[in-house]
Amino acid sequence: VEGIATFASLSLPVAGRYTLTAVSAGLDSAVSEPFEVVAAPPPPPPAPTVIRRGTFAGQNGYTAQGTLQIERTPEGGETLKLNSNFRVSAGAGAITVWLARSSGALNTSTSLRVGTINRVFSGEFTFPIPSGGSSGYTHVIVYCDPFRINFGAATLTNP
Repeated sequence: VEGIATFASLSLPVAGRYTLTAVSAGLDSAVSEPFEVVAAPPPPPPAPTVIRRGTFAGQNGYTAQGTLQIERTPEGGETLKLNSNFRVSAGAGAITVWLARSSGALNTSTSLRVGTINRVFSGEFTFPIPSGGSSGYTHVIVYCDPFRINFGAATLTNP
């Protein structure tokens, strides 16, 4: 009608350059101007979900401060993220990061080591949590291996 044609069920699933031709008995055929069909951008990947949070407090005269979060990835894994405001006293060597069942003296037989911090003792760090995840753990401890002492701990809470 008046030079307008509607194709309600037309679908062009492949990107490319197209023209449309309309043909009808008793009428002249018509060809559209060329037009481009572009592919839609892929959807962004799903963001991780924060499942637990915590705030560090120093222990045994050492500094530990800042926040952390445990995130569940879209694939079902978990990561421990020490946020950009994290800071811990420099130790004599590496500081290790543990999931623990209390904030007391580290018990390595009931705790899970998730990472190591070397040389730079502030800023953002992300550590994958081994299979089994963080359930059953109530704290994150930053521990100085050479001194065998907690430098700080954070109680894990639900967001």
